[in-house]
Amino acid sequence: MSTLAAPRELSPDELARFGAEIDALRARTVADLGERDARYIRNIFKAVRYTEVAGRVLLMSGLLLAGAWMWGAWALGVALLAISKILDNMELGHNVIHGQFDWMGDPAFQGKTFEWDIVGTSDNWRKTHNFKHHTYTNVHGMDDDIGYDVLRHRIIPSYEAEAEDKDSFYVSGRGELQLAVLIETMRREGFELGISRPRVVLKRDESGQLLEPIEEVIIDVDEEHSGVVVQKMSERKADMLEMRPSGGNRLRLAFHAPTRGLIGYQGELLTDTRGTAIMNRLFHDYMPYKGEIGGRRNGVLIAMETGEAVAYALWNLEDRGPMMIEPGWKVYQGMIVGEHTRENDLEVNVLKGKKLTNIRTTSKDEAVRLTPPIRMTLERSLAWIDDDELVEVTPKSIRLRKAILDPNERKRSQKMKQDVA
Repeated sequence: MSTLAAPRELSPDELARFGAEIDALRARTVADLGERDARYIRNIFKAVRYTEVAGRVLLMSGLLLAGAWMWGAWALGVALLAISKILDNMELGHNVIHGQFDWMGDPAFQGKTFEWDIVGTSDNWRKTHNFKHHTYTNVHGMDDDIGYDVLRHRIIPSYEAEAEDKDSFYVSGRGELQLAVLIETMRREGFELGISRPRVVLKRDESGQLLEPIEEVIIDVDEEHSGVVVQKMSERKADMLEMRPSGGNRLRLAFHAPTRGLIGYQGELLTDTRGTAIMNRLFHDYMPYKGEIGGRRNGVLIAMETGEAVAYALWNLEDRGPMMIEPGWKVYQGMIVGEHTRENDLEVNVLKGKKLTNIRTTSKDEAVRLTPPIRMTLERSLAWIDDDELVEVTPKSIRLRKAILDPNERKRSQKMKQDVA
């Protein structure tokens, strides 16, 4: 593992040399511009117009055809219109309005006057993207680029002040799916982060009573699975409003349920009903807090050492509970490698290989056959973890871990919480 040097300010001489390198790079790029680049943007312009016209002609001609010919004409027309719009947005409009082809002197490709077919006006795009975004790139509260603003302020509704450890933020979102979209986007952009269990936003009324969000939940389910659905919703402090037949031996169940009780229930519902249930949720109102809701009942299996998992060790630990890793996977101390069959957490050694001896036998060693591990997706992991655990997300993997990796520190923290309680 390499150690990065501490950040420092550049000296005036270093800044001058860096500026000279950037200026030289720009000079080489400008000098390389020529007829090839002009021909490229003109061909893109023609491709945009020709594909748009051809697509519209095919859509109209589909009205005169019948059967497979009609659907084929429409499909091809839609594809051509899609190609036209993609080229218009990504290659033509975006590059021209940036001023990349002003050097041509062609009035049709001048960044300050070019118009393209987008939802907003070209002048508004020049202001929000060319000026604000490229002047204050990713500066919170100042970079209001249209596209990035959707991600930063819609998909990422808000983040509050730093948490107590000064190395994290509280992020508020509209449901676990929205947070999962944010996390997956950051993961694909190369970020590495740890995420705690989602929690709902609580508030108090004028009298100081604690309130929590309540959702109206509609579940369409086969009659044979209705019992387990009602039981699971009851465990989540849900109040049944209605149960009525919806046709085809199915029932429609209506509940008022606290949002915190629904975290992670979508996957469990599909498992209980063999994928036949359909659930719809809608925010209802803030209502009085309904008390504690039981969480995960089983503990976890925690790696006690750092290294690569061994098949023989995993095979010996199968009686302790289902695994979440495979042989050869790299693990570290404090990483969650499986689910315990009991309520308590258990530290296990997944690196322990089979002891070699000098004794030979006529029988061959039995091949180690492992049960396939549990596949923990991002959404499932967020709903599965407990309050003292984290989902560790990197561009290449999703792992589960204890928030405190050191076992002694973890036990000390648990004891302090018990003393406070």
